Amino acid sequence: MITSQPSYSAPYGSVQGGYGGSAGSGAVGDRTGSASCSGGIDQTYTWQGTDPAPQSVIVTQTSTASAWIGYSNSAQAAPTCDDGLQDSPTVTSSHSMYGYAVNASSSGTHYTTQGGASITVSCSPSASVSINSGQCTAKVAYSASISPVTIQLTGVTTDHKLLTGQQCTATLSGTNGYTVKSYTWLVGGKAFKNYDITKTNNDQLVALDPKDLTGPATGSTGVAPVTFYDGTAESLTVSCTATLTAPDGTSLSVSAKAPQITVLKPTASWGITTGNVHYNSSAGEYGLFPAFGTGAPGGVSWHDVAVTVPAPFSGGTCCFTQLVTPNHTYNGTATGSNNGVPGLDNSFIYFNYTWSPPATGANSDSPAIIVPAGKVAGDTVTVSDSLQTWLMYQPPGGVWIPLRQYSYNWALTLTWSADGTWAMSGQNPAPPGSGPNYMSTLTDTPPQWGMVHTNGN
Repeated sequence: MITSQPSYSAPYGSVQGGYGGSAGSGAVGDRTGSASCSGGIDQTYTWQGTDPAPQSVIVTQTSTASAWIGYSNSAQAAPTCDDGLQDSPTVTSSHSMYGYAVNASSSGTHYTTQGGASITVSCSPSASVSINSGQCTAKVAYSASISPVTIQLTGVTTDHKLLTGQQCTATLSGTNGYTVKSYTWLVGGKAFKNYDITKTNNDQLVALDPKDLTGPATGSTGVAPVTFYDGTAESLTVSCTATLTAPDGTSLSVSAKAPQITVLKPTASWGITTGNVHYNSSAGEYGLFPAFGTGAPGGVSWHDVAVTVPAPFSGGTCCFTQLVTPNHTYNGTATGSNNGVPGLDNSFIYFNYTWSPPATGANSDSPAIIVPAGKVAGDTVTVSDSLQTWLMYQPPGGVWIPLRQYSYNWALTLTWSADGTWAMSGQNPAPPGSGPNYMSTLTDTPPQWGMVHTNGN
């Protein structure tokens, strides 16, 4: 007879053994016999990980209590069996040349959920039988196992650091073998689905959609992983709730929360030098050019651009991206079909120039126009272009994210004179000397555009 069972303790995820026992007896003539097995069984599992204990753990308990009577010369009272899980017993009787026989059994597998740092499961199975002839046995068998429901992260370091622009995928584990009725992911912070520079309709930044976060989709029985990026230095949380159906039809509600993610973003310094608006006789253009005598490479010069990638990460690619909103008129009428429409300045990677940290970068721009001769004295041409420039960074295998941004503009008015020349006025930045001392600012907002301005457009 099993009268008691000491508590058993194991860490999460360990292989759990079973408990059980059996007893037997025989009776001859008018003697009596009996057999019984019973006892209380407790198992305790203690979380031993460094991360917070799971919010949900699926507990599976399997128990069988059975008894048998055989070779009896007369009918016997039915044995009593209780698997401790509230499964009703079944009893079958038979009679043959060998005598009377009775089989009784209570058996089942049950599914429940618990959570926290310590999980205890208990069961008290029992089986007993009494006879006045023949033989009898009583048996109990019990086992328990647990399946922690957790979120596994890929793309992060072992201490849960994520580099901005690097892809991260969250996968719910511990639910294999269960049918998923519904699930909902929650991704905090400023996480987004993608930044796709091939798009052309002010839709480059793709937000996480509800269909990316909920399910299951038609024909699916599992929890689909969620993949995302983050372009902001912040603390990010990822969690998931789900309703499952166990093999026996039991409905289980589970939840999981990933360890907090620390999103790290590169820092950058960016030198900017601005010239002034004048006529460049060698190019035959009016525009924003280096101030005379400075030797600067362009009307706006970006120099000594240093990007520092936070440890433990390294590498990646940097570039400049520029948007322009042209505003040109001839005798007060806007020129060009895209006048006043903001758009990408030629290509995403400005002048197809990139560099990789820790090397420093530099580039320049000299926005300008070529103006044909006027028709009559008093004809006027005006220019007032606005430009926004971003310093962008792309981690290895990731998407582009913005580090810094600044805006500038240039303007002029040209009036056709009676002597057959253009007279310039209203220059901004105006000569002589250098233009404004622009300073870039930190930004988490990437450029988006609905069209591309090519040179002359």
